[in-house]
Amino acid sequence: MASSLIQLAHPALGAVAFLAPVAAVAIWLAMPPPLSRRRGRLSLGIHLLVLLLLAAAIGGLAFARAPHAQSLVAVVDRSASTAGGAQQETEAVAALQRTLTGANELGVVTTGEQALVEQPPAPAGAAPAFTTFQTSPDADFTDLEAGLRLGASVMPTTTLQHIVVVSDGQQNLGDAVSEARSLRSQGVRVDVLPVAVPTGAEARVDSVHAPSSLPAGASTQVQVVIDSNVTQTAALSVSVDQTQVYQAPVSLGAGQTTVNVPLPPAVSGFHSITAQISPPQDTYAQNNVGAALLQVTGPERVLVVEGAPGQGANVANALKAAALNPTTVPPAAVPATLAGLAAYSAVALVNVPASALSAAQMGTLQAGVRDLGTGLAAFGGQDSLGPGGYAGTPLDSTLPVSAQLPQQLKKPPVAVVLCLETMEDPQADVVERGAAVALVNQLTPQDFVGITDGASGLAVPLQSAANKSAIDNAIQTMSFGDPSTYSPFLNEAAKALSANPGTNLNANKFIVLVGDGDASDDYNGEGKALAAQGISASAVGINVHSQSTFMTNMQAFATGGGGDFFESDNPSQLPQLLLQESQKSLKPWVVQGSFTPALHTASPALGGVNPSTLPPIDAYVAETTKPAAQDVLTSPAGDPVLATWQYGLGRAATWTSDTDGLWTRALLASPQSGTLLANIVAWTLPTPSDSALNLQTSVQGNQGAITAQLATSTALPAGAQVVATVAGPDLSGVQVPLTATGPGTYVGNFPAGQTGSYLVHVSASSGGTVLHSTLGGVAIAYSPEYQFLGTNAAFLRQLATAGGGTVLPSAAAAYRVRLPRLSVSEALTAWLLALAALLVPIDIAARRLVVSRADTKVWAEAVRPPAAPAEVEPTLLRLRGRLDRRAGGAEKAKPEPATPSAQPAEEPEDLAARLLAKRKKQP
Repeated sequence: MASSLIQLAHPALGAVAFLAPVAAVAIWLAMPPPLSRRRGRLSLGIHLLVLLLLAAAIGGLAFARAPHAQSLVAVVDRSASTAGGAQQETEAVAALQRTLTGANELGVVTTGEQALVEQPPAPAGAAPAFTTFQTSPDADFTDLEAGLRLGASVMPTTTLQHIVVVSDGQQNLGDAVSEARSLRSQGVRVDVLPVAVPTGAEARVDSVHAPSSLPAGASTQVQVVIDSNVTQTAALSVSVDQTQVYQAPVSLGAGQTTVNVPLPPAVSGFHSITAQISPPQDTYAQNNVGAALLQVTGPERVLVVEGAPGQGANVANALKAAALNPTTVPPAAVPATLAGLAAYSAVALVNVPASALSAAQMGTLQAGVRDLGTGLAAFGGQDSLGPGGYAGTPLDSTLPVSAQLPQQLKKPPVAVVLCLETMEDPQADVVERGAAVALVNQLTPQDFVGITDGASGLAVPLQSAANKSAIDNAIQTMSFGDPSTYSPFLNEAAKALSANPGTNLNANKFIVLVGDGDASDDYNGEGKALAAQGISASAVGINVHSQSTFMTNMQAFATGGGGDFFESDNPSQLPQLLLQESQKSLKPWVVQGSFTPALHTASPALGGVNPSTLPPIDAYVAETTKPAAQDVLTSPAGDPVLATWQYGLGRAATWTSDTDGLWTRALLASPQSGTLLANIVAWTLPTPSDSALNLQTSVQGNQGAITAQLATSTALPAGAQVVATVAGPDLSGVQVPLTATGPGTYVGNFPAGQTGSYLVHVSASSGGTVLHSTLGGVAIAYSPEYQFLGTNAAFLRQLATAGGGTVLPSAAAAYRVRLPRLSVSEALTAWLLALAALLVPIDIAARRLVVSRADTKVWAEAVRPPAAPAEVEPTLLRLRGRLDRRAGGAEKAKPEPATPSAQPAEEPEDLAARLLAKRKKQP
């Protein structure tokens, strides 16, 4: 039987409230009410009882009991280091649930880098029953402290408190021992159920140490620290920017082995150093690589990316003449990581289409400009900016102009017919329908669109694109055919384009053939026939048959029709290809006409070049300047020719004409062209790193630490701010204000929960002017989960001891341990107030209601049950019956009145009946 006692939650308030009955007695004695002695005492007693009940309620009178049922929460370590014991963890929780009895409750919390509730505490038989883990915390870290804290928070306060930690004990975040000690002081017992993780031979790269900075051309070495638990020989290779510079076997003893590896001189910029081992005896492959970042100071370097071979030559030559050290590469060589991009101060894109860059490359360029201050200059052409499909890409967000046609540009309508056929796969046909819908959505209500299906002809007749919902519905319901020849469908499309009155005015006419190229046609001849009718013919080839000759057919059609050709081996790329075709061909991006760009706003991007002395250009790509950007040079229509802006920490510039002579033949022949091109790129260059600002970065757990130290001779003005911008592996930028901890010393922390490189840009500024800046970084090669093997039994024992528990031999033993006593308080306030409320009307009745003895007798009579009727005598019954018979006869016929002389004498029974009737009539 549970022991119990009475408690006051608020003794001080209760003590004050209990003075009220004393005051009531004093007032009653001083001013007794006009009641009888008996009635007065009764009223006083009720008053005192009500006041005592209210005082107890105010004082928080509670009933305390010691519960016997427990709430057990299993805190399960689901980090990467327990992967070898995952089945044990599932079986442990299942065993805890299987042995759960009575009023006990079981809850489950999983933990990794963060803690999650897998199952709130519930009694035996509650649904749903645990079968397997449904939550997935980040497995790159182990934070048992977070698991303990969450486990304690989900337990009800009305049961005994119990936590069982299921873990291998390889903690790398938080302080579980301190948390267990704190929970013990709160009456929560913490036990441990070890997870036996298999151990074996293991070797890992413990660390790679390289100088934080190095002058250009200087030689150096890196220190690779390797840890192995067995003696073996492993192959060690070291790479700089993914180029191997060292490879040799390394003899590893049991313990740490340090290898010094010489590095060749490197050019200026950031360089990623990777050290990798290949041990014959190993358990984890994830920790066989280490990384470091090396910054080489020296002349700035510019990455020139050319859309086609030779297109970047003029820009590269101009940069070389300006000593800006250009490196020319194709789009595929653009770095997809910030560490790779940080090797360059700026990037120049020369007529590069968006389709030539991956999403990771474009995202890296955006993050590099925004978070590291890397410069970006985009030069136009037929395959760049709007025609290059920049709309909606990270490049479009980063540049000062957007891939939208200016509102003042008068756009002629477009008439396009899509000639489609089946992709010979139902799912691919669904993609094809979606691609057609996406292209239609690019058209304006002034444009016209029609679609052939390769089976019936024009499944969507040529019509205005105004009613896009109706066209979309028609696309979704059409059935594609696999024609042996495209000719009938191409002819029907051409006839529709020529016959439609709306398209005969000034519309640009297009046919886009989408197919696999296996039809028997004169592809080049068909294209030329369409071009002769003023129709531009393009082709999108989907190589579903893996036949290069079929794709050659499709290309021949586009060549004959004067259009563009796009090829893919995967139908899933069809929406992107059709969108690129619509962006390039179906919109009048290129504005023709010779003119000399006019100066709109003076800018250092011109570098002293006088626009009025520049030769004219013949065309440009129409773009729209963003509100926060600055037009430097404009066209006669006011469209941007050269625009600049600040994007995050970096600068970006756009030249909307070309650089290879297609529209700028006269300009390139001028000696000013090289200066202009070099100045556009040079304007985007970031402020060089300042030697007066020293930067140190490190990582501990999932937090990175930044320490910026100003030279002793350098002092910042009052109110100056020191801010770090950190760009992580996921390309997200985080701004970290640094706090002064001493003269010239500024520190801060940033989240570092991912593996990869973190680039850190620190700037000291005052009044919006950057006074000092520098760039640094740190690399995380692998999660700390792969740093240690096996079960840390010593830590688990320490954790159990701190929590007042023990290391359990089995899951079933969790219900047999002795738990700390707990007093559960059940408040009586509601009951006290209810009883006081019931006594109030009784008190009123005791004082106001007067009851006499006569009233008591009347009330007693009123509540007394009625007496049973007396038995009627037989004679009286006969009289009643006779009276009833007479009454019935009188209603039938009224007899003649008899004379007194003739009236016979009455019998006794008649007399009695008459007297009885008379008596009834009397009131």
